[in-house]
Amino acid sequence: MARSIAAPVDPRAICLQLSASDWVSVLALLGCRLHESGSVRPGFTEALVEQERARPTGMRLGGTVGVAIPRPDPELVIRPGLAVATLAQAVLFGSQDDPRTLVPVRLVLLLASRELDAEAGALRWVTRLLQAQTSVESMLAAKSVAFVAASIHSSREARAQPAGGDLLRLS
Repeated sequence: MARSIAAPVDPRAICLQLSASDWVSVLALLGCRLHESGSVRPGFTEALVEQERARPTGMRLGGTVGVAIPRPDPELVIRPGLAVATLAQAVLFGSQDDPRTLVPVRLVLLLASRELDAEAGALRWVTRLLQAQTSVESMLAAKSVAFVAASIHSSREARAQPAGGDLLRLS
């Protein structure tokens, strides 16, 4: 039976209250963490940065909270993975709606998927997670990697199973 990306989440891929000077630093760290966990191939981080530069993923959730959800090239993914960063101070990402507009981001969810269907399902899950303002606030305030991993897992368990099966599968 395939396991979802959130069960379990590799604790090495969760960074809390990260202090970063810019979005490149955030993505470099998360890409490195996914590489260390065996989820992605060498060259992943560089490709991720170039992709974010070309097609930014920053968006406002409402109010002052911003999130970035980079989606890397599936050819560099060995097995699905998720990396999460909460930022101590907002970092500016380009807006997915208008790359010339900068969005102050405090939460980064990096989805590494090998299949477009799985990525679409994962994006539906992320959308539901982000619509629950209390989930976002809890993640931003979290002091424990275990708490964030459990929050991700419980949000996955609470969701209705979408058509087409699991969101992301681990081999």
